[in-house]
Amino acid sequence: MARMRSKITRNGQITIPKRVRTALRLAEGDVVEVKLAANRQSIVLRPMQVRYIDPDQAYYWTESWQAAEKAADQDIRAGRVRKLQHPDDLDA
Repeated sequence: MARMRSKITRNGQITIPKRVRTALRLAEGDVVEVKLAANRQSIVLRPMQVRYIDPDQAYYWTESWQAAEKAADQDIRAGRVRKLQHPDDLDA
């Protein structure tokens, strides 16, 4: 791909040329990582995949909840579960 130029605006923003956005399948709202290259003379932009987690569901992704999910899966695979016929069976 040929070299392209982009101008920095007053707010420090740049426009990624359309050919680059198309090639990388970047769309409005996508996130890119901005990194200073090792030579400290250039910038590296890298597309990132960011998963949005609904705040109401954030508990599910905590370490403790995921550990409990893993333990439950192991119990199910090992047959250490039983089906209840009635809610009153929970006391038994």
